[in-house]
Amino acid sequence: MINRVVLVGKLAFSNQLGERVADFINCLVWRKQAENTANFLKKGSLAGIEGRIQTGSYEGSYQ
Repeated sequence: MINRVVLVGKLAFSNQLGERVADFINCLVWRKQAENTANFLKKGSLAGIEGRIQTGSYEGSYQ
């Protein structure tokens, strides 16, 4: 099975009331790519990523 995805969009942010007005997808970036992400991208920047989708769930109680 192939698990490949390409996502392109602007990095979003919360509105003045703190509400999120977009769909948010968590992305993990490692090593040099993480450094470049931190240095060159900011809210509103157009970003494109390629990778794989990994889903999961957690059931339990918070203590």
